[in-house]
Amino acid sequence: HPPFDVSSPFRVLFHWWMRRSGAQLVHAGAVARNGRGVLIAGKGGAGKSTLALACLLAGHDFLGDDYVLVRTSPRVEALSLFRSAKLDVGDLRSRFPALAGAICGFTTPPDRGKAVLMLGEPYGERFCFRTALSAIVLPWVLSCFRAVLREASVEDVLRALVPSTCRQLTGVKKGDLDE
Repeated sequence: HPPFDVSSPFRVLFHWWMRRSGAQLVHAGAVARNGRGVLIAGKGGAGKSTLALACLLAGHDFLGDDYVLVRTSPRVEALSLFRSAKLDVGDLRSRFPALAGAICGFTTPPDRGKAVLMLGEPYGERFCFRTALSAIVLPWVLSCFRAVLREASVEDVLRALVPSTCRQLTGVKKGDLDE
């Protein structure tokens, strides 16, 4: 099976079906702590998976690393769909060796692509179905070992979220992006 079929089955059907109920499937990750969550947005390779998995291993609740649902009414919240993750093979070996047992496949080629992870036990209690969203973060992979926070504009967030979501889902309409 292709990696997307394993890691995010029926994602296009979820997109079509859920937009009728006021939720939008987005190419983003989400994590939470104490009932407050953050949406992790960015194009492929920006560090969404690395950040989401680092948060999971640090004890935060995990909603997803590649696709989540976002609903704006009655409150702004993220909803989980998949217990999977995709991570660069090199990052898996160097930063997340504890997750090696979760590998269920690879994108091609396996030595330079991404590992597809199915996150079950022992992380089951760290999965969260829904959380209120408090912020949107835009990871930016740098060659240093320190984190830097800076405020992002609405335009920055849209540039990080919309193009990759539109490319990866068929049938995205202007109305899907209005809220």
